[in-house]
Amino acid sequence: MKKTLAMLMLAAVTACSSDDNAVGKYTETWTVNIEPEFVLNGNFWGGYTSIWPVMEATDNAGNRTATYMMDEIKGFEFEEGYRYKLQIEAQDVLAPLEEQAIYWADASRYEFRLLKVLSKEYVGIREEGRRDVEMDVEWSRVRSKDEADSWQYALLVGTVVGTGETIYMAPFEIAGLNDSKGASEFVESDCDPIVKYRVRMKVSITPSDRPVYGSIQRRIRLQEIVSKEIMDDEGIIYMERDEVERLLFGI
Repeated sequence: MKKTLAMLMLAAVTACSSDDNAVGKYTETWTVNIEPEFVLNGNFWGGYTSIWPVMEATDNAGNRTATYMMDEIKGFEFEEGYRYKLQIEAQDVLAPLEEQAIYWADASRYEFRLLKVLSKEYVGIREEGRRDVEMDVEWSRVRSKDEADSWQYALLVGTVVGTGETIYMAPFEIAGLNDSKGASEFVESDCDPIVKYRVRMKVSITPSDRPVYGSIQRRIRLQEIVSKEIMDDEGIIYMERDEVERLLFGI
């Protein structure tokens, strides 16, 4: 059975926690705390570093218990700056299949639906160290200088206007430019040949007081798309593997 990239990405980040009793054979009611700022989660699959902003769920001691995609809890719209306590319904969609000896190793086990917002408290987001920059961003591929080494990654390369500073990012890392738009702003793949764009954008970059993914301690948020221009070159960068993994994964 053919599986889409979106399905694989969903399976990679779905995590759950529960402190309530089951209310049905396949359905449970959970209470989850959602933190006020996004974190990053995801994986590497098929040449794409699928790391993107997600909601962070924690226990009462502040320890992370789960991450949820921004639209994963049906009926809930996350606003940064607010700390939430939610009551959600978690439906185990794989259990009925498993009873028939049907197994999907890369599928999400649960579907989530908001039952009730138990509390919503405004606490703000971190502003200390924030800088607002304008940068030209390109979708690029990274390969080894050794032709016998077949690995490759995809990343975004941002060049800060005015200073020339280079910022390497996972393709979906910029909040507000993730999911489907994360690729479509840069690559028009329905065309032959593929059309690529250099996108000028305004973003805010704020250091985090703790890692949001691996050892990465920053949050990048889209403020505005300024302009786009078609690129003529393919945009291949040659790096050592440990260097690009350090840039993208913080390892």
